[in-house]
Amino acid sequence: MKPYLLIIFLVLSGCISDLGKKSEKKMIIGFSQCTMVDEWRKAMVEEMKREIVFSRDYKIEFVLKDANDDNNRQISDINELVRYGIDLLIVSPNEAAQLTPVVEEVFNKGIPVIVIDRKINSPNYSAFIGADNLEIGKEAGYFAIEILRSKGKILEITGLKGSTPAIERAKGFHEIVDEYPKMFTSKVIEGAWLEEKTLKITDSLFRSFKDFNLIFAHNDFMAKAASKSARKYNIKPYIIGVDGMNTASGGVNMVINGFIDGTILYPTGGDKAIQVAVQILTGMPFEKNIVLNTYRIDNTNARTIWLQGLQLQDQQNKIDKQSNQLDNMLKLLNKRKILLILTYAIIILLMIIVVMIFISWKNKNRMNKVLDEKNKTISQQYKIITKQQNDSLNLLIVAEEAKETKLRLFTDLSHEFRTVVTLITNPIQDILRLTHDESVKTKLMVLQRSADRLTRLTDGILKFRNIDENKYHLTFFSANISQFVENTIKTFQEQANNKEIKLSSEIMQEIYAEFDLSVIEKVMYNLMSNAIKFTNKFGMISVSLRAESSKIQIKIMDTGIGIAKSELPYLFDRFYRVSNCLHSSDNNSIGIGLALCKELIQLHGGQIAVESIEYKGTTFYITIPQFHGLTSAEIERKSIDLNSISYESSNPLENGKTVLIVEDNPEVSNVISNVVSRYYKVITARDGMQGLNLAIKETPDLILSDILMPVMDGMQMCMEIKKHVATCHIPVILLTAIDSQEYEIKGFDIGADAYVTKPFNEYLLLSNIKNLIETRKKLKEYFCPSPLLRELLQTKNKSDRDFLIECLNSIYENIQDENYTLTSLAEKMNMSRSSLYRKIRAVTKLKPVNFIKKAKLNYAAKILLTNKNYTINEISWRSGFSDSKYFSKCFIQEFGAYPSDYAGKYGQTEHSIPEEPEQFNPVQNEQPKIRVLPGY
Repeated sequence: MKPYLLIIFLVLSGCISDLGKKSEKKMIIGFSQCTMVDEWRKAMVEEMKREIVFSRDYKIEFVLKDANDDNNRQISDINELVRYGIDLLIVSPNEAAQLTPVVEEVFNKGIPVIVIDRKINSPNYSAFIGADNLEIGKEAGYFAIEILRSKGKILEITGLKGSTPAIERAKGFHEIVDEYPKMFTSKVIEGAWLEEKTLKITDSLFRSFKDFNLIFAHNDFMAKAASKSARKYNIKPYIIGVDGMNTASGGVNMVINGFIDGTILYPTGGDKAIQVAVQILTGMPFEKNIVLNTYRIDNTNARTIWLQGLQLQDQQNKIDKQSNQLDNMLKLLNKRKILLILTYAIIILLMIIVVMIFISWKNKNRMNKVLDEKNKTISQQYKIITKQQNDSLNLLIVAEEAKETKLRLFTDLSHEFRTVVTLITNPIQDILRLTHDESVKTKLMVLQRSADRLTRLTDGILKFRNIDENKYHLTFFSANISQFVENTIKTFQEQANNKEIKLSSEIMQEIYAEFDLSVIEKVMYNLMSNAIKFTNKFGMISVSLRAESSKIQIKIMDTGIGIAKSELPYLFDRFYRVSNCLHSSDNNSIGIGLALCKELIQLHGGQIAVESIEYKGTTFYITIPQFHGLTSAEIERKSIDLNSISYESSNPLENGKTVLIVEDNPEVSNVISNVVSRYYKVITARDGMQGLNLAIKETPDLILSDILMPVMDGMQMCMEIKKHVATCHIPVILLTAIDSQEYEIKGFDIGADAYVTKPFNEYLLLSNIKNLIETRKKLKEYFCPSPLLRELLQTKNKSDRDFLIECLNSIYENIQDENYTLTSLAEKMNMSRSSLYRKIRAVTKLKPVNFIKKAKLNYAAKILLTNKNYTINEISWRSGFSDSKYFSKCFIQEFGAYPSDYAGKYGQTEHSIPEEPEQFNPVQNEQPKIRVLPGY
């Protein structure tokens, strides 16, 4: 049975592999084009490509070479095409004399050659396709005689000298014109078929030479160049060209637009060349010399030909579309054929399988009993495995819950630690600022560094587990590691003094390196603590640091109790405790410190080693890379001492700015209030709900809020503030003990303007407050240039502010209506004219007409700041002023500057505002949509 199956499978595979294969003859057709610089040559190539698409029965590869009007390059292109292995050569020679030898050489090799457009000086080619240039020249001559009425002077612009079209067109033209004695050629220039070259020649020639009545150019592009020069020098000759392309830049369009008076059609013959090539390569009969038809195009038939061209192009587009649809249908048909064959194959295979099943049925019946027994065994095992999986899943769920509980506990502990450190750090900073006793300052600096150390330890609580999970990420700083290590040693000076231990250091000054401060700090604190712990009274501890071969080497040596040699290999294992430390008076170690040091140093790309002699002392060696080859964006510059920063303010209390502090911890609230109240008016709230209500009621200039609070937390309060129309403009700083990127990103997502962690540096906090308030102030000035309107909109009376905003929005919606009066505004506000008059007078102290005028001037100032393309008259009209002089007078009174000078004096600097359309058109009735928001 198996051999039969193999035979059937091979037969089916052969059928499928042969499916869809079309009997195609591959043809490689090479085309050497003399130049592709003009539209006529490009049109020829496009016609060839289109004709190739129509030749669906053949697989044609079309290879194009552009000689760029260079004879040597065209000869090289033809030889390269022959080496490529073309089956047929189509060539449009640049110049006949130079190209004839290479064309004959190709033809003599047995490769068919089709010469198109331009001839060669030899009959050794397969076919020639082109219009009769001699007849085209004659037709141009008849056209000239008809236009000039057998009398006049002619300027002739020839093509490339040596090319057959130029020679034959000139010959045919003069055969007709020279028969008329009163018609003669006054000058002949060579344009080489190029518009740009011709334009340069005619621009120079027409300055002094104007003795001609008609220009005959050998192609339309040279004719167009002559037309441009003639118009430039106010010369009005008749102009005749050749080509007659029916394109946007072709001769037909030139006649319609009056650039030339007429042209002689010179078809490209690209499609015919491909047709003849297929006939030659397939052995079908063909004509050797194919002359393309031509005719005259002038203002009597140009528009008709243009419209016919449009219809032909539309039909061609439809043909291309149908061709694409046909290709898609053929592909779909081939896929369906393959699917059909596969279906037949599957049916046959199924039939074979059924036969095999029937044959094997008796044998399988014998094994059913055995399989049943095995199935029972498997089922029992499956139940056991399923139960074990469920138990494991339950354990995993319990473990995940325990992990989440632990993380929440760590987060809460970190929050509480940071709160306590905040209460410690700020009083220390206040005392440091006030005291002048150097000894007290020294001890306070130790307290300050210890508080900073406690802050970093709280960060370590949340980051500790990341080492085991390979998620611990280093943050590299470029800093003076010598100063950092020296400061760390000073922290232990008092402990050493208490045990009468001599603590010395030998540290090279000014060594800069890229390192993670928390890693080096943890390792140094661990090793220094151990050195002091296990060094007896009157002992010695020395620390040295040096840089050598791009490595930083730190050595910590003590004269303590030492470590037995047999225990050194296990010293960095987790939970390993040295035996002699068990008898120490300070034996509360659990054996993870040195293991953590090793993992951190290795993570840093370094090594840690130890040497020790029992009862004599121990030396630890730390080696880390000085630089890590990081980019500047990956390295943070650590060169600022926060304790030396001062906050500068020019008596902010006089500015009357109010800061709302939302904090549930009374002690922390008092600390923050003491810092902020030195510069701003402070109001406080106990939770988010109370803070939200105070923000709506008091409209403070800035809100400073904790995150974790009862009733409503800081995140929810921030969201509500940003949603509320009356408070959405107020900047919010989230001040919290939660140092988490997740919370920081969430805070910015809901609209917080800054995120500061506890314990905070008071100067950093005050700088944030100052910058945010200043930024809001600049935005107000930018979006409301009028000082009076800005002052009115800052009123604390919410109802008055809402009334003013509604009035301004109504004015701006009708800003271009110069007849917009108090009556119009009263109708919009649903108030009587007298009531609106009294209301505006009461709120603004202005007459309503002056209030409307100031609103329009504010609108004009806004346009001047955001769009410099408008003239003063346009801005006057857009702002509702019919008289630009009156507008300028009012503008100077309001802003103290001319409208033309205002943008330069108060123009946009920091803000990027979308500009209005460049074109000003009163008919379009366009106007910028400006609305007044609360707080601006």
